[in-house]
Amino acid sequence: MNKAKKGFIPVMLTPFKDNGAIDFDGLTKLTALYIEAGAAGLFANCLSSEMFELSEDERFSVVEHVVKAANGAVPVVATGTFGGPIAQQADFVKKIYSAGVDAVIGITGLLAEEKDS
Repeated sequence: MNKAKKGFIPVMLTPFKDNGAIDFDGLTKLTALYIEAGAAGLFANCLSSEMFELSEDERFSVVEHVVKAANGAVPVVATGTFGGPIAQQADFVKKIYSAGVDAVIGITGLLAEEKDS
């Protein structure tokens, strides 16, 4: 059994260009900075990553990019639930997992719709 590495897991930021597009070069540099600083893992696609402001495609692109940039140096986790029909959420969780993350975080408060409470 592998023992978990102790240390910090930063909630990542998503850098943007002046035109509002995601700055993937900046995201690569930020990923490297966290790893060089001793991060035990990375939390991509979280609240500080502007996850509710990004489209589903942008969320996936950010996660996929961080996984590739980390290149196995540390585990990467990402949020996979954002509200809406449960089947749609399940599909996105599978999509996020397919990007190569080590774990998908589910926001349980978003799994049920208002009418379900």
